[in-house]
Amino acid sequence: MMLRSLLNQWLLCCLIGLLSITTHSNAQLSVEIPEAAFDNGHSALDIPFTRMSDHIVLQVEIDGSREVDLIFDTGFGLPGVILFNRDIADSLKLTYTGKVDLGGGGKEGTKLANIATGVRLSLPGAAFADQQLLVLEDRENNFSGLAVDGIIGGTLMGSVVEIDYDKSAISLFDPARYKPDTGAVEFPIEFSSGIPVVKATLMLESGDVLPITLLYDTGVPEIPLLLFPFSSDRISMPDQTIEFRGEAMGGEMKIQCGRVRQLQLGPFSFEEVVGGYVTEEDFGTAVVLGQNGMLGHDLIQRFDAVLDYIGKRIYMKPNLGFNRHYELNTAGLGLLKQKDGALRVSCVVRNSPADEQGIKVGDAITKINDIKTQDFGYLELREIFSHVDSMVSL
Repeated sequence: MMLRSLLNQWLLCCLIGLLSITTHSNAQLSVEIPEAAFDNGHSALDIPFTRMSDHIVLQVEIDGSREVDLIFDTGFGLPGVILFNRDIADSLKLTYTGKVDLGGGGKEGTKLANIATGVRLSLPGAAFADQQLLVLEDRENNFSGLAVDGIIGGTLMGSVVEIDYDKSAISLFDPARYKPDTGAVEFPIEFSSGIPVVKATLMLESGDVLPITLLYDTGVPEIPLLLFPFSSDRISMPDQTIEFRGEAMGGEMKIQCGRVRQLQLGPFSFEEVVGGYVTEEDFGTAVVLGQNGMLGHDLIQRFDAVLDYIGKRIYMKPNLGFNRHYELNTAGLGLLKQKDGALRVSCVVRNSPADEQGIKVGDAITKINDIKTQDFGYLELREIFSHVDSMVSL
């Protein structure tokens, strides 16, 4: 099969991003971030993660009986898990205590979820007691085709979280005992609805320089930077943009993409960054409390990062991907690498080049351009599907 990667309207991603949460009457949600119970000492080291459509995916055990694959999303500031998969929830025989409306980017509004409490979540070397599950009620939701089962975020933030992208692993530490790498740069953070906020400086195409605040969100894949023109009349779209679309908690979300002349993040300067511009209408019910945009995972992952919520700081140190060029995947499919090296299609964007070629969620891809898929790393795969107007053989 020949797949043409086109620079048209399609973005490879399922945008999880920033969430808004509204409880129904008598329903209660916990906001208390838990402490980890470590198996050995005061840390859990080198917990492996996989990559799916530019997301960090962790394998988490629920109540010692069911393993699930969860996106690690700093845009989900509450403790607990959002479960997309109702079948998993049914197998756990959960007792629900209330309902909640989950919102986010997109125009389709909120999604109803059921609340279960008193759940134990475990990662290799660490456990978290008395957590909550928010289970999407609709079995056919816009995430049901993904090769992941849900989202985890705030649960991990009672610990210091170290993300090592070169090793594809995270480590958790007791905040009172953690000592940062002396080569890392410290960034003070504030919080908005439990989500970290960093300060940066933006140079627009016009040459205007603007101090901005950005939500630090690992749940925004593929795009280095999302900007909210509705947050400041000084943030304007560049003359040339291309419309992309992605799936968010509130449904389909349109993004106008162009180049940002320069982004300054502490001592780090980024030139000609791909920036996505989102209207207030497309941002839907997502909560924004005065921020100017979001720092997306494409830029975040260029650093090995340490998230210290207790100390209100993030440490960042450039890794091997720091100087990678800023491009977008335009083929319209998400890929998840299997243990045997094959790739499984995790999502297909409607009317994209992949969709037009008949590629389906669950399809296995064993070769790309006659090369076995186990010979490709994540960044190599991304590069292949980012070349404009190129043909790829599957």
